[in-house]
Amino acid sequence: MVNVILTSTAEHLKEGLQKAGINPTIPEKNRDGKRTFPDGEVYVRIPGAQGMRGRTVVVHSGMPDPNGGLMELEMILELLSRNRETGPIEVFFTYFPYGMQDSVFEHGELNTAESLVKKLTGYYGVKRIYVIDAHFLGRDWVKNYPVRNISALDMLTQAAERDFPGIVNMAPDIGCQRRTGLSGTEKLRTNSFTAEIRSGAEFRAAVEGGVVGAVDDLLETGGTMDR
Repeated sequence: MVNVILTSTAEHLKEGLQKAGINPTIPEKNRDGKRTFPDGEVYVRIPGAQGMRGRTVVVHSGMPDPNGGLMELEMILELLSRNRETGPIEVFFTYFPYGMQDSVFEHGELNTAESLVKKLTGYYGVKRIYVIDAHFLGRDWVKNYPVRNISALDMLTQAAERDFPGIVNMAPDIGCQRRTGLSGTEKLRTNSFTAEIRSGAEFRAAVEGGVVGAVDDLLETGGTMDR
């Protein structure tokens, strides 16, 4: 038996799961009909958590509220971990929060993505973590944890090729090239809102006059596409 719990950021998947024969559990709201209190604190209540048996998968998205969402996720995992009869607990991220902070780029920073994975597996006992097109795919530290990447790349590029025969799919930065194996451009980021895209003559010749598909795993501000 597989139990599926949807956090508030993944509730939109309920109908699709029901069509597939899966009846997910959704945390109940408080007496105000909300999942937060007036001061912003998160509320979680799953009356059947203690009675769940077998494998349990918690589906969560890190957007649009990465901080509040993580608190909700941790509260759900704490409820599940207190049930000694619960089977393996797994987490499926449709969007991994803090996923871009996947390395120490400057002295004094934290690899927040790895810290989160370590906490989920070490403290809460999560047996496996699924991520759709993880930004940290290919990082050396990932192999130390039970993380499985689920990619939508092939499905999306095949659909684009059907609509635009001859399309040239490219990666807009080095990180995306590492994760997808596509060739592409170089992105030099000044800050969170400013970036410069550079490309060589060989790449420009390959795409000139054609249809270009920009393949990227994350879309936050759309700044890369704007370049």
